[in-house]
Amino acid sequence: MIDDKKRPSVLDVAASRSMPRIVDFSGGTFYDLFIAKAKELCGKEPCTIDELVAVLTINKIQVNAWLEQAVENGELKKLTKLVRYEMASSKQGALALK
Repeated sequence: MIDDKKRPSVLDVAASRSMPRIVDFSGGTFYDLFIAKAKELCGKEPCTIDELVAVLTINKIQVNAWLEQAVENGELKKLTKLVRYEMASSKQGALALK
């Protein structure tokens, strides 16, 4: 059976939100804000770099740098064959050293 209903894209979901959420990032960095938003956007379905650039209105070079860092930190997972990113199932390789 073929499903004729098209799933909304990340861009459609972002455009449908009428009020931006207010989040307190007073102690965080722009990277922390990016990660929170990227996890929200890529949580239900993987996102492409271009989708993230369009929704977040951030320079593509900066998005690429932060995505590489997020993958290294185990916060996002990079998919191949149509490069996309999704939320990692568990944070891997990030140990807190004190």
